[in-house]
Amino acid sequence: MDLQDSKEKSKIAQAEEAVLAQWEKEDILAKVLKARAKGKRFVFYEGPPTANGMPHPGHVLGRTFKDLFVRYKTMQGYSVSRRAG
Repeated sequence: MDLQDSKEKSKIAQAEEAVLAQWEKEDILAKVLKARAKGKRFVFYEGPPTANGMPHPGHVLGRTFKDLFVRYKTMQGYSVSRRAG
């Protein structure tokens, strides 16, 4: 990785932080959940996050996919309640 790549990633990280700050300031997640509250329900059942032993980096992949599915269904207009465990 050269210096230019490093600077570009820094700009990307800065843009992400700006978007996250705006979402937090405007409470976007709460607004989305409220708008979807009366929509068709999507239920995603999951077990304990570490049902197969001690937590390790491999658990990240499963949690990532679980998060992607509920976000995708929310974007499709479903009402998705979020509860861990």
